[in-house]
Amino acid sequence: MRRERWWADWFLREPGDVRGSDQLELAATNFDCQGLEIDWAGVCWGNDFIFDSINSRWTVRRFRGSQWTEENPEHSRFVLNGYRVLLTRARRGQVIWMPKPDGTDQTIDPDEFDRTAEFLIAAGVPTIG
Repeated sequence: MRRERWWADWFLREPGDVRGSDQLELAATNFDCQGLEIDWAGVCWGNDFIFDSINSRWTVRRFRGSQWTEENPEHSRFVLNGYRVLLTRARRGQVIWMPKPDGTDQTIDPDEFDRTAEFLIAAGVPTIG
């Protein structure tokens, strides 16, 4: 089956089918979602696009070796576009999941996710629960 057709089926599979989106066994990327409109979407935020509250700007990063490094403007465009695609697929509603790291992973700073979440909330994104 062609890749484009496979992802359309992924969204439409019956509940309980392990190959379907509701089972959360496979995640679709921004490339897989491009051109699709779905009723409800879930987006998991990553460490690659973090709000820097000190400098009041978004930071695009890539994990290289054992640390995060800031990306060049060319690659930053692609990451920004990827988030734009993921955040514009839903017609009825969307959930943005922001991880809450416990601090045991040295490569993930919980404060970065908190600052990004705080920025999104201040911009009007409502919280659940």
